[in-house]
Amino acid sequence: MLDSLSIKNFRLFKELTIERLGRVNLIVGKNNSGKTAFLEALLFYASNASLLDVLISQRSENWEIETSARNQVQPDDNPLRHLFYQRHFPEFADAGIEIGSLTDLNQRITLRTRYYQIVEHEEGVRRHIPIDEPHGNGLVDARLALEFQESRDSKPILFAYLSSVDSIKHPHKHSAKMAVEWVSTCGYLKDEQVAELWDKITLTDLKEEVVASLQLIEPSIQDLGLTISNPQKRVVIARFKDSKQRIYLNSLGEGLTRLFHLTLALVNSSHGFLLIDEFENGLHYSVQPQVWKLIFRLANALNVQVFATTHSWDCVKAFQQAAQPNDDEAMLFRLGRSVLKSDQKKVIAIVYDKDKLQVVTQAEMEVRG
Repeated sequence: MLDSLSIKNFRLFKELTIERLGRVNLIVGKNNSGKTAFLEALLFYASNASLLDVLISQRSENWEIETSARNQVQPDDNPLRHLFYQRHFPEFADAGIEIGSLTDLNQRITLRTRYYQIVEHEEGVRRHIPIDEPHGNGLVDARLALEFQESRDSKPILFAYLSSVDSIKHPHKHSAKMAVEWVSTCGYLKDEQVAELWDKITLTDLKEEVVASLQLIEPSIQDLGLTISNPQKRVVIARFKDSKQRIYLNSLGEGLTRLFHLTLALVNSSHGFLLIDEFENGLHYSVQPQVWKLIFRLANALNVQVFATTHSWDCVKAFQQAAQPNDDEAMLFRLGRSVLKSDQKKVIAIVYDKDKLQVVTQAEMEVRG
């Protein structure tokens, strides 16, 4: 579990530091304050950069490549640039993206630019050799690339050449640092993802936790299952008490579907992260305190660290209510632009522990930005 966080040169964060994180964390802030980018930074960290192509595609930042007929692109056309501060790659030898704990510097991941030379040996084996000073060595065929490092003690790895379409669409994959699940603003996991996560908990107590979570909204739900609707798709069905009918879950409303995906993702995030963008979507304000209590309980039992964003005051109040019995487990922080001239409007975080949050909600003080 991360006790603190440093994000450098990622998206709109020049340098963001948060000195204390909780087991369950709620992030608030105005539009374009960096809430979703904050979750993306955590996804970057937990996945060891293996999902960067997902971050690019879900914002449609790869449109130039998808619509281009060229076999080669220039670095300035490469959509991976959108991940860096101010949407451009750092100059050679300048600091790149760095994400990790404030206290354990060795565990920070980095992604930066570096020159590589491709050398082909007589037996046809091609080697990619990093170069520290390409111009000084007089090497004409040096190519600019992204280099990834899992920790300061680990060996740097060539991630992707900045002029190759193939490497943009299929960058080098690394094994994840930990389990991580993301529930987006739309609230829906992809069908194949639902099937994979469901299969992992079938015939376990965790499946019963998912069923019980839906009973917060619909107490008459007795069981859940997946069935094949066509050779390529499996769908979630629900069975009700005192009824033989099986009902397609998506037909029962947005709230049940949203809660199903939240809980399914949570029970599959053991010893890792659960990331929720706009927690309140699809959930009536009256059920949110119970959902938060469920999240606190399961996150503690399964050693999951939860990060969620919200625009909703009802969500903040529900979070505060659920946080009270949970000691130091809960933290809320607001992202916003600094008003100090010396900070040049950089994004900063204001942190509220559960005691400060109780004062804020009782006085109905605005913390959302």
